[in-house]
Amino acid sequence: MDHNVFDYQVQRLTPKQLREPPNALSDWVRGHGFKQVAVHFDLDALSPTAFRSIYPAEPGTDPADFPATVGQLTLPEVANLLTQLDQNAELVGLTVAEHMAWDALNLR
Repeated sequence: MDHNVFDYQVQRLTPKQLREPPNALSDWVRGHGFKQVAVHFDLDALSPTAFRSIYPAEPGTDPADFPATVGQLTLPEVANLLTQLDQNAELVGLTVAEHMAWDALNLR
């Protein structure tokens, strides 16, 4: 994880924390009193078996050999998390990062 997350004490939840209990994100948002949230959604948080357009899912490679943590979330889990956010705070920003269009690149 980027050292800035720790240096600036960025609030975060891990995939494991987001799953247990199922409303962990709602509880976390309310518990911190957040009224507005900005989300950085790094697609690498997704499992390479759930979404193929991410760096660890590069064709011809094994995700187990990826030199960093490989994502675990599924698209339905992410949809649930965004719904929880919408029900508990105003979404004021959203970035979607790390999209790797492997199939499109291979078709060139």
